[in-house]
Amino acid sequence: MDLFEERLKRLSPDKRELLELFLRKDVSESAKEFEAPVNELEEHLARIWSEGLNATNVGRRADFFELGGDSIVLIQIVARARSEGLPISVHDVFQYPTVAGLACLAGSRIAAGETSDAPVFSNAMTRESGIEDIYPLTAMQEGILYHALLPDSVAYQVQWSLDVEGELNLTAFHDAWNLAIGRHAALRTAIRWVGRSEPAQVVLKQAEGQVRYTDLSLSAEDERESALRVATDRDFTERFDLSQAPLARIAVFRLGAGRHRVLWSHHHIVLDGWSQQLLLGELVSCYGRLVAGLRPEHQSPAVPFKRYVQWALAQSHEPSRIFWARQLRDVCRVACLPPPSLGASEGRGQHIVVQNLNPSATTQLVSLARRLRVPLSVVVQTAWAVVLAALTGGEDIVYGLAVSGRSANVAGVAEIVGLLINALPMCVSFPPHQSVSEWMRYLLNKQSALIEHEASPLSLVRECANSASSTPLFEAIFVFENVPDNSRALCQGAGLTIENMLVRVDEGYPLVLVVQPREALQLELKCDRARFTHAQAKAMLDGIERALVDLAGSEPEEEMQSFRQRQKDHFARSRAAAREAKRNAFVQSQKLTR
Repeated sequence: MDLFEERLKRLSPDKRELLELFLRKDVSESAKEFEAPVNELEEHLARIWSEGLNATNVGRRADFFELGGDSIVLIQIVARARSEGLPISVHDVFQYPTVAGLACLAGSRIAAGETSDAPVFSNAMTRESGIEDIYPLTAMQEGILYHALLPDSVAYQVQWSLDVEGELNLTAFHDAWNLAIGRHAALRTAIRWVGRSEPAQVVLKQAEGQVRYTDLSLSAEDERESALRVATDRDFTERFDLSQAPLARIAVFRLGAGRHRVLWSHHHIVLDGWSQQLLLGELVSCYGRLVAGLRPEHQSPAVPFKRYVQWALAQSHEPSRIFWARQLRDVCRVACLPPPSLGASEGRGQHIVVQNLNPSATTQLVSLARRLRVPLSVVVQTAWAVVLAALTGGEDIVYGLAVSGRSANVAGVAEIVGLLINALPMCVSFPPHQSVSEWMRYLLNKQSALIEHEASPLSLVRECANSASSTPLFEAIFVFENVPDNSRALCQGAGLTIENMLVRVDEGYPLVLVVQPREALQLELKCDRARFTHAQAKAMLDGIERALVDLAGSEPEEEMQSFRQRQKDHFARSRAAAREAKRNAFVQSQKLTR
């Protein structure tokens, strides 16, 4: 008997089972034939899965995600399992996604005396007197919660970085922050477990917001910059406990006389970008009154986020079901991104590349949009869609389009602070013999029709798609951040100036283009490190910028196919050059290791 067999023999039956499961992780689909549960725990879990997933013949090797499990079902199944005495968590399902694996894990914990009394979330809701309200999550929030529960995930954590010039009164700043928390329910909202089946938004009557303060003004410049980088990264990766409000925090770093760096972080599950701008304006206005010795005043009570939640939950989804079935029926496949490239990192995180279109080209694009009577976002999407089609090799493509979700049917919707944004599939094709201007109007019509259904849950949209449950509806997202911003004007009245406003967020998708409509159009491309190299990210953004410059100087009556072919040729040359550079770098590295 060799050393491995001797060690294997000494393992407990439970640990041998877990080892076997680990070694079988990469078995082929053909090997995953039905195996009946072999003990009471496996039978118990298989029954829960069968009912929760509406599946038949759930065997011990059945994989939760292969059976089509999503965020809602995952949470419901774990909650039911725990209520029936099985000590498992959401994280356990990601680590051991089969009935056999979870049953084995639960059995080990039960044998060790562990119970399922511990909450699925830390500090789950008790019968607190400090609770103001409880209401369900929206569909978008449920999707974000799914990503937030992944082990070590920082998806949907948002960090704003701002340079603030002027003498900052920390006491007034802290008070203004807490007044904002007191006014808006979203800032007093935690995500907690209610009953046996569903998480909910729990609004507390009171929540205290802290402002962390660090004085770096006496440090040497290089030390100060290094400390700021470390602190910024640490703040971004510091996960929020979703059961505790506020799901936001502020850190202030003093850099010198009248110079500060402010990090304002929050979890996307309670705030979107529109809301953040509303809050920033309110925070600055309130701060200005406090430093002037005046009482903060609001002309009217805050419009409650609950109003939007009630409206969203009351909507009939049947018209949207018909719309999405029609939109997706002719799309055979999504715009699949290329597989991971040689040289792409397997670590977490994103490559982020930012470029500003020159002001002259930006002015031309704005003029083009006005001439064609389309929004600037449609002009930019045209360049994005053409480059995405070149990247994927598709004629019919699907990408995610971020929409505000602020339906005019909700009274006071423009002033609501909360998460209303949604991301929905934009399905486009390139019919022959269309001019660029005709294609832009076609795109505008598609977008207008989509916005009529912008409250559609992504789970409903997926039901309408003819694709496997494991296939994403889209892997690339387009975000045009056209949100209200009066914070700079308000800052002047408070004796402050805001500069270098940067937003950092991992949206959870492999490819994201964020566009800021400024004097010089800002383009920010985020690429998953596990899928793309930095050089590829840079080449893609160069391609988008080149397409925009080309649009700015082209005749809108040019045939779309001609415009596309020009971008394809540019993109092909760029990719060939990148491949050659990567090959040369690899050859050189091999020579150095010999």
